[in-house]
Amino acid sequence: MNVNALRVGIVITVAVQIPFLLYEWRAIHEQFWLVQGLRLLWIGPLVALLPALRKPSRRLIRSVDTILWTEYVISAVFIVVISFLDRGYHSPLIHTLVLMFVGVCAVTIWPFRVAAAFFVAVYGAYWAPLALGYGEIGDVTNWIGYQAFMVGTMGIVLISQQLRLRLARADYDRRCRLVDEELEARGLLQRVAVMRQERRAWLESLARFLRHELRTQVVAMGTSLDLAESAPPGIEPERYLGRARRSLAAMSRLVESATEATSLEAALAVELLEPVELSALVDERVGVFRRAHPERSFHADVTSGIEVLG
Repeated sequence: MNVNALRVGIVITVAVQIPFLLYEWRAIHEQFWLVQGLRLLWIGPLVALLPALRKPSRRLIRSVDTILWTEYVISAVFIVVISFLDRGYHSPLIHTLVLMFVGVCAVTIWPFRVAAAFFVAVYGAYWAPLALGYGEIGDVTNWIGYQAFMVGTMGIVLISQQLRLRLARADYDRRCRLVDEELEARGLLQRVAVMRQERRAWLESLARFLRHELRTQVVAMGTSLDLAESAPPGIEPERYLGRARRSLAAMSRLVESATEATSLEAALAVELLEPVELSALVDERVGVFRRAHPERSFHADVTSGIEVLG
């Protein structure tokens, strides 16, 4: 976000130079070209940096707070320099520092220490000429009121910026959770698709297995019956009939398995989805386990109101 803020900040910084130029030409005509030289040293690198912000590198993203911080502090120093080339603390340009505080709040989200350091640096630039003996205060009452206004503005901006940062972090965490849930859902869908493929493969192999096994049992039962019918005198046919019964029982088990498998597949194919409350389902199953195993202790810790389509 601060990469976008830096891009916007550079554009706005360049745009507001037009009224500054007009004011400087009229108010500080003698130092006009000196100021323009300072402006080029400051604005030039920012304009050169603008194309790199379209697709910022990792290194630029890591250092964007430092660049943004430096840009605005230099802007404040530049405003103070022009103001004292004009009429010092009586210059109307000095009031643009307050607008800068509000502008920083509008386009940036800084950690508390970075934002506080910025306000201290800008306020220090405002105080520096007075501390060095280059400025004077005309109306003390108005000057105190202006200081209270500046400090109050900085406090409001700092608090609002931290609230925005907290909201941005909460939104970022929410988006991360949504991404995690989406990835988890995709993983579940992929696992379901794999299970369906495995089931289809199993059913195909089951059909081949049944064909082979049924043919084997049919041949075995037919052979046993033939031997029972053509048994020579003195040999009980019950021996061959027992083999035929075992083959018939095996065939019956195979047919039953095949019927269950195909019915299950058909049921899955035509089953309609409907809302299922997972918490109620878990409670119901735990109750079954309690009744089935009274000697054991079961405990379910579930969240109510969880519904899925199933």
